[in-house]
Amino acid sequence: LSLSVPYTPEHIAPTDWDPNFHDRPRILAAPVPGGAGEYRLRAPLRIIGQAGLAQSMICEPPKAFTMRILSPVEVARAQPDVLILHQPLEDNQSDAIENYARFLPDVRRILTVDDLVTELPKKHPLYKSGYKDGRQRLRKNLSYVHRLVVSTQPLADLCADMIDDILVMPNCLEWALWGDVVPPHLPRRKPRVGWAGAQQHQGDLELIYPVVEALADEVDWIFMGMCPEPLKDFVRESHGFELDFRAYPKALSRLDLDLAIAPLDIHPFNEAKSNLRLLEYGAMGWPVICTDIYPYQNAPVTRLPNDPDLWIKTIREQLAEPAALREAGLALQAWVHNGFILENHAASWFAAYGP
Repeated sequence: LSLSVPYTPEHIAPTDWDPNFHDRPRILAAPVPGGAGEYRLRAPLRIIGQAGLAQSMICEPPKAFTMRILSPVEVARAQPDVLILHQPLEDNQSDAIENYARFLPDVRRILTVDDLVTELPKKHPLYKSGYKDGRQRLRKNLSYVHRLVVSTQPLADLCADMIDDILVMPNCLEWALWGDVVPPHLPRRKPRVGWAGAQQHQGDLELIYPVVEALADEVDWIFMGMCPEPLKDFVRESHGFELDFRAYPKALSRLDLDLAIAPLDIHPFNEAKSNLRLLEYGAMGWPVICTDIYPYQNAPVTRLPNDPDLWIKTIREQLAEPAALREAGLALQAWVHNGFILENHAASWFAAYGP
């Protein structure tokens, strides 16, 4: 029964293990909503469980874009060996972490971070509501946990003086969702060039307004997710963002691109991002032109400075060589398959998240 709502079954954080039978480590996690929670906690813990390394329990949000903060009593009843929290900064989350440390000293506490939450760009939708004292809040929360797991080296560098135990675990794609997805290869009169992303990319997309307009007669622009108003007259197809994560890979594949783009504004927040956009494009076998920025280094893609004229010139040059473009897409796909498939890294994730 729920310990927060009287006389109702617990469905937000049901105990997934027998409390009287403890044959494997138990990991309890509270991810943020959406794709970040999927890549950082839900999917890795799913793979850890499938490999038989641990039992996991996910505290799902009671409604969209919210998080449920478990009380120490709820955590104590579940009897986990490890408790993982996802980049908490709010007051009630900080209070909960302090109480976990005080009342549950034997539970290993891990915090995972995958965004530079202490420094949002001004055009990020959460900029005005974000915490201006985010660094201090993060430092305080880290003082109550045993380990920090981050997605990129810049995030590790940010927290280097806040906690001793920091581990970098790059994002990966789950083969069960991405491995068999193949774009439909639709008939076309023009090359299909496109972008996919959520609603926080206003500043990034403003970089390519001149590019989209200049090439509107030469290519079919295909967007998924955010499509700013100034671009709508030049975009051939604009698709809604698929919120069901298990359906997202197939929805992405239906864009059926010949070339994908990944512009990013040069900002510390973007410098600390992962290469996830390249992984998703690469899983489709699409070649990529992207901003020359830290997270996109070491990948077989075309990196450019944020110069619209150079982007226009390079897109035209690459589309003029369709065979080379297909080879570039296959090279990126092989790079993803060889290094970033989640099922191949179950032991590493367990070493990061286990007791």
